[in-house]
Amino acid sequence: MPIQKGEKIVVLEKNGASAEIYLYGATVSSWKSGGVERFWMSGAAVLDGSAPIRGGIPIGFPIFANDVHPEFAELGGAHGFARINVWTLDDVVLETEADIKATFRLVPNDAISKLFPHPFELVYEVTLTGSGLTTVLHIINPASTTSKPWQFNTVFHTYYKVPQSLKASISPLQGTPYIDRLDGMKRKVQESEKAFMLVETASAYDLSAKDEFEVLFSYGDDATDALKIVSKGFPDAVFWNPREVVGSTVPDMSKGGWNEFICWEPGVISNLATLKPGDRFTGVQHMEVVSM
Repeated sequence: MPIQKGEKIVVLEKNGASAEIYLYGATVSSWKSGGVERFWMSGAAVLDGSAPIRGGIPIGFPIFANDVHPEFAELGGAHGFARINVWTLDDVVLETEADIKATFRLVPNDAISKLFPHPFELVYEVTLTGSGLTTVLHIINPASTTSKPWQFNTVFHTYYKVPQSLKASISPLQGTPYIDRLDGMKRKVQESEKAFMLVETASAYDLSAKDEFEVLFSYGDDATDALKIVSKGFPDAVFWNPREVVGSTVPDMSKGGWNEFICWEPGVISNLATLKPGDRFTGVQHMEVVSM
């Protein structure tokens, strides 16, 4: 079956590939292509709806971190409330010979309205092909006589599964400016073509010079394939891994899990975006398996 709708999980299948999406947080927890799992999920991930899911693609909204959004403490904790609420699946699922697309929605409920007293709608599209996965997030400020502009951050906090995080890399990044979030928010410029995760890293790269930014995610020099990752509409992307010292203190990170993933997280991160009534923000993340 091309789609299976469970009480908690939606499964998409197309041309030998599959994707699993939890309704809780609309979190894509699995993407398999070429018989290989491409996303990392913590073996200690909480899957009962009592905490954010550690792994896959958690969606951050309307905040990224407390150093950016002034209302951080009131918006659902780290990365916001979108990843800790249940989304709805549209009844209509679009399918062609090449792909299948499911659409998820989140609108304010009583609990959200207490945190974020603004009208909004989040529309999340997940499209699967035999070799690729595309996630699109539409953030909407509905037009009405009572609507006002509001500010937000957002992020696709994507965890890529790797055999060994020390060998994986993102390229080409040479000359790309970034903010080192672990070194006093200093502004730096990437000197080498490839970025590796040799130490604890949380670098927010500035992608704003291009509306569409393409990188190659390499599993290592001996890998037979890689991932082409294209982001569109997002001005930033965070390259993150906590490494052993910090990773071992994260309660829902499995032992040694820090060495099994790398995060490349496109989003609106370093600055707040403003959405006026009737306006819409759209951010796209496309991932494609390519041969090496």
